[in-house]
Amino acid sequence: MSKRTSELLIEDILDSCNKIMTYTKDLSFVDFVSDQKQETLSFGILK
Repeated sequence: MSKRTSELLIEDILDSCNKIMTYTKDLSFVDFVSDQKQETLSFGILK
C-alpha cells in the first residue's frame, strides 16, 4: 500500500483529471481516437 495519505492520493487523481480535461477540451472524438499517443485508450473505447 502507498505510504502517501489518502488526501495526497486524491489530490493526484484530481490533478490528473484536470490535465486530461485540458488536453482533451478542444479535441473531437475522431481526433482523440486517431491520436497515436492515445492508441491504447482508443482501442479500448472502440471495442
